[in-house]
This record gives sequence, C-alpha cells and structure tokens, in this order.
Amino acid sequence: MTDPPPLDLADPNWVIHTRSKERPPVWIGARGVTHEALLSNGCIVNGTVIHSVLVAGVRVKAGAVVRDSVIMNDTVIGAGAVVDRCVLDKEIEIGAGAQVGVGDDKHAQPA
Repeated sequence: MTDPPPLDLADPNWVIHTRSKERPPVWIGARGVTHEALLSNGCIVNGTVIHSVLVAGVRVKAGAVVRDSVIMNDTVIGAGAVVDRCVLDKEIEIGAGAQVGVGDDKHAQPA
C-alpha cells in the first residue's frame, strides 16, 4: 500500500471553497481508462487518462491519451491524440491524432 499524499482533499479541517456550475457526473466509456487521475463533473472519458487532472467538462475521445497533465474546462482531446506533461487552457480543442508535449526532454540543454 502506498503512503497517503501530503494533501488530503477530504480533510474536513481544510475545506476547498469553489464556485462551479452543476454538471452531470463523470462518465467513463466502455473503453475509457483512468489511473491515478482526478476528474471533475461533466468529464467524458473514452480514451486513457493517467496521473492527470481534468477540470469540468473535459472530453477525451476514443484512443486519446492524457498523461501527467492538467486540462482546464470544456477542452476536447481529439480521437487518437496524445497530450503528455501539459497544462492546457480552457475551451480549446486538440485535433484528432495530434501530439502535444510528446518527446524526450532528458537531453534538453539548459537555457
């Protein structure tokens, strides 16, 4: 068993106050997969979401992969797209088959 994270979102002594619209519950399709992800209401996942946070209304279409990312409100990740290590603004669309943030940065030179 893993250790609990240092930030406990269910801690009654540390209440998170937020203002949000009512949305339907999260829906994970028959082929949708999530692993260690936090999804807000209104999200629809038909692809794969790993180690990521999806804010309200995000749609991940079939075959798409979102990994190590934060995706803001009402963004659409197109079918077969890959989003890796990104923070994406609200209300944008990543086209089908696109690759964002993908690549090996282990050999990047410091500026």
